Order: sequence, then C-alpha cells, then structure tokens
Amino acid sequence: METVNLGTIRKIKQKLLLINIAFIAIMGVVAMTDYFKDIRIFSIVSVVVLYLIVLFFISLFKFSYVYFNNSGDKITFRYYPIRIIARKYKAIEIPKDKFLGYKIQQYLNLREEIILVQNVKNKNIEYPPISLSALKKQEKEKIYNALKRKLEK
Repeated sequence: METVNLGTIRKIKQKLLLINIAFIAIMGVVAMTDYFKDIRIFSIVSVVVLYLIVLFFISLFKFSYVYFNNSGDKITFRYYPIRIIARKYKAIEIPKDKFLGYKIQQYLNLREEIILVQNVKNKNIEYPPISLSALKKQEKEKIYNALKRKLEK
C-alpha cells in the first residue's frame, strides 16, 4: 500500500503563497497611500505583527510532505517539512520483521505525529516523530490500519 499527500501539500503551499501576496499588497497600500499618513508607523507595525502571528500559528501544525509504502519487505516513510529555510529530506526504512510498533502523539489537536519503533540488536529504538498534520483523516487511517495489520501477523 502506498500513501502520498502531494495534493494536500500543493493546496497548503497555495494558501501560504496567497498569505504572502496579501501581506505584500497590504504593506504596499499602507506605505504608498496618504490615507494612512497619520498612523503609518502604527499601521505597518500592526500588519507585521498580524502577519507574524499568522505564520506562528501555521508553524504549530508542522505540515510535512509524507510518502508511506509498506509493500515488499520494508516499511518506508519519506518526509520533509513545508518550509523554505532549513528543509531536510528524511527517510525511514524498517524491515518488516524488525518493526515493533508505533505511537501517536497529539499536540493541542493541531498536530498529530507518529513515532515508529524498531528492534535493533535487541533494543527498542524510537525514530523521531513524523508529522501527519497534512494528511487527510482517511490517509492517516490507511497508514494506521496497514501498520496494525503488520503487527497482528
């Protein structure tokens, strides 16, 4: 089974682009018109603060591109966060016979993460959390069900 959230990621990127365009347009209007002449500094600071609040709220979700595949003899996750700076492409491949399970973490109902557990040299190793915030509910359920089926075998 294979799951990819590319369509959702495109929609999120489009919305982020619209937010940036709106910010630039509003800043241009505030800076160039005489309507805001008396309160120009206050208006600019207000718009910048509002923009930073929106970006902070969006960053809480930690949206990531996620690719999941469990066909063959390995469970594969490929993922990277949606951000411009310091984007790191990561991959996790776990042989199915070494896969021990997974944990789900939720933060303020904004972000859902999965932590995979593998047996390496008789020790349980937990991988770093993978954000599933950008996946639809059905996509998450497919992944959880595929992992549960593997654990039941």
